[in-house]
Amino acid sequence: HQQTLALNARMKQALLPKTELLPPIEELPAEVVQDIFDSVVLDPGQELEERCQVRRAESLALQLEHVLACPSDSLRQALKLGDVCIRIAFVEAPEEGEASDVHTVHFQVPAGQDAGRLERKLNSAALVLSRAVARRLLVALAPPLRFVPEEKGSTGTDALTARSQLWRVAKTARRVRVHRAMQSWATTMNW
Repeated sequence: HQQTLALNARMKQALLPKTELLPPIEELPAEVVQDIFDSVVLDPGQELEERCQVRRAESLALQLEHVLACPSDSLRQALKLGDVCIRIAFVEAPEEGEASDVHTVHFQVPAGQDAGRLERKLNSAALVLSRAVARRLLVALAPPLRFVPEEKGSTGTDALTARSQLWRVAKTARRVRVHRAMQSWATTMNW
């Protein structure tokens, strides 16, 4: 009978949860926690606004490239480029609150062409190009354009690259960033 009681006592002891002493967890200040949540949480309205801006810029770049590839007679006379094929790298829309509403169009300079000459010709025909794009997009207001040659070997700043990405790619990148931040936080918090 003593052996049965001893066995039952050992089994109960084995089934009890083990209490280990955990290292003390340092409380983070409220500002740090708020900064973490602010960097992870996105405002849905702001996300929609960014998505619309990216789509507008991509649409404008695409329409400009179409207009330059198949120009009308009046545009061909204004440009006087001949058979030069110009590719649009990206369009930089003005930021909120900027005094200027000029859209900066970055174009790739074809091999064997003078970048300054192309820039002058495109900027002199910017009004005609803007009107052609507005007609094509069926909008009443033509956006003012300024052409800038894209620098060779530069991919632009991170903000421009992020702005020119498709919103689906940007959304996936944000999710990966959030997941990595949560993993990093979980490993450093000594769960």
